[in-house]
Amino acid sequence: MTQERSNPLFHENLYRPVYELNKAYVSLAAGVVTFTSSVIESEGHIGMVGFGITTILTAQCGHYTLKAIPLVKRQCKIFFNKIEFEDIKAIRQEHMAKENILNPNNKKKGKNKIFIGNGFEWGVEHANRSYQIQGLYSDKQEVKLPLFLKPFVKKWRKETLKLGGKPWIDGVGDAERQYVDAETFFGHSMIMGNVGTGKTTMFILLSLAMIHKGYTVIVLDPKNDSSWRKALQAEMEHFGKGEHFHYFHPSKPSTSCTIDPIKNWNRPTEIAERIASIMVESGKEDSFIRFNWNVINSTVNAMLYAGIQPQIKSIARYVTTGKTALTQKCLERHYAKCLGEDWETQLSAKMSSFGKTRLEQMLNYYQQVVSQQHQSPEVDGIIQLLTHNAEHMQKMTANLLPIFSVLTSTPMDELISPEEAIAESLDARDEDTRYDTAESESIDYTSNHIEGVSKKSGKIREKDSRYVDTSDIVENGGLLYMALDSLSDTKTAGYLSKLVLADIAAVAGSRYNFSEGRGRRVAVFVDEVHAAIAGNDALLNLLAQGRAAFMQMFIATQTKADIEAKTDPATANRVLGLCNNFFSMRANDTSTQEYASSQFGEVPITSQQITLGQSSGNTNDMTDFGSSYAERLTQQNDKAFNESLLGSLPILQYVARLADGRTIKAKVPVIQR
Repeated sequence: MTQERSNPLFHENLYRPVYELNKAYVSLAAGVVTFTSSVIESEGHIGMVGFGITTILTAQCGHYTLKAIPLVKRQCKIFFNKIEFEDIKAIRQEHMAKENILNPNNKKKGKNKIFIGNGFEWGVEHANRSYQIQGLYSDKQEVKLPLFLKPFVKKWRKETLKLGGKPWIDGVGDAERQYVDAETFFGHSMIMGNVGTGKTTMFILLSLAMIHKGYTVIVLDPKNDSSWRKALQAEMEHFGKGEHFHYFHPSKPSTSCTIDPIKNWNRPTEIAERIASIMVESGKEDSFIRFNWNVINSTVNAMLYAGIQPQIKSIARYVTTGKTALTQKCLERHYAKCLGEDWETQLSAKMSSFGKTRLEQMLNYYQQVVSQQHQSPEVDGIIQLLTHNAEHMQKMTANLLPIFSVLTSTPMDELISPEEAIAESLDARDEDTRYDTAESESIDYTSNHIEGVSKKSGKIREKDSRYVDTSDIVENGGLLYMALDSLSDTKTAGYLSKLVLADIAAVAGSRYNFSEGRGRRVAVFVDEVHAAIAGNDALLNLLAQGRAAFMQMFIATQTKADIEAKTDPATANRVLGLCNNFFSMRANDTSTQEYASSQFGEVPITSQQITLGQSSGNTNDMTDFGSSYAERLTQQNDKAFNESLLGSLPILQYVARLADGRTIKAKVPVIQR
């Protein structure tokens, strides 16, 4: 075949009647007739001539049969499709799961491969075959299946119709097991496809592979897909890691773990950025969002200054009804820092003339006297909020308050605001902040879940063992499965996605800054990513720089248009550009089809032109006529994978452009236990 392809006149034509099979039938029939007639003529004995001819005919039958079998198989693939299954035991062995889980840094040469399905690398020959098939009639009447396959047609067609699409797209190549080096996925991956085409099945395959490699796995699943969750939980339990599987579900608060999505940060401004980003829905900020950012930031700074744990519930309380109490706490702490613990005794006589209430006296005395030598930006910020025009404040924060209402309503208040004290977090962040936490007596412990605090170590003993810290999981391993329940509450699911991704980005930033990017590999899976992308710079930063912190993203959405609708075309292209691996199931959206097709480039497509001609003269001579026949082969560059093919892919099939340079067409197998 290689020699044939080197011939400039070579033109492959696989989708035609199988003449080789007809020749095999004729040779077999001739052999039987020759053998029978020879035996009859020789009265029960076959002569040498009859034996020789029969042998030749039988060999000829075998020769043509061997030539016909690959062609018959290829043509069967035009009509039929089936679901492929993989045994989880075989996949564990291929991924060297046991060795990797015991040693997450295991990188044996040649063994760091990840199985991604059965398929083939799409090339020029497959492009030419696809154009040939598209030139056949709709019922493919040019291709006739052998008679002996007719009994199987009904059985095969039932499963083919169930999977939908055009089965011949996978039939143009010879499927083999496809593997990807684990390093390939460090460049992040985007998965697109219509609803029900196999994105979750693909996620199951990839997330199981990440477990087998010993990585930390974080899943943000808006739908709470039970098959995905059960597959991951069962795999963790199989390797004796069941206690490291953490399940978050807002609709099941009694069994759900709790998580503080603003626990980890490198600068206090990040907290305000996370909450304010929730307000961005169209990808653009406005003056109202910037004003609310300032409100949140001033409140958070004041809370930290007063020694109060910034959590969504506590921030909401101080932004709405607690500004007076927070201002008083900040002033008390500031007076104690600047004038000593006995400041009230020293200033009681002086402050009496600065107002009627204790707060008025403290506030006015600070502004007129103390701030001249001991000014505090944290105190100034909260005073500004307290003294701001109430009517204007209410108008400007009108969009912020509903967000706080959603995130602090039952049961969200307990699930994402576990009310931890701030003792150890403030002590640990002395290097990153300018807040003095030496005086632990002034710290406000408001949590009902805290048994006690060791002032010497700053460690907190919690009653609720379900609490999960993103930083702990990232560094120590485990699996966090967050079912965001978007079918019941789309807004809350989108808010949680943004907050958790920002928390992960903060952990990545801390790892990069203080651990030089080293640590356990982390795989983050985000389904329906378009719901979390609007105004979410943290997600874009993870895609742009997460690799440096040993983090890899697997994100999925239905179409490119979904991302554009939440942001803009430039941001959508940026997200796709930041993902070095692109997978696409069936997609009917034009922009998605065009993008997928462009990943395959162009290849020379061979076309055959046949010219027939006839002519006759003006005389009565019988020979005064002419005819002509001409064949012409031309090559012209065209799309290797036509856009329309993406909309015709069967369920559980995909095309992919990988960071290693390959463009493949493959099937996603269903994992069996």
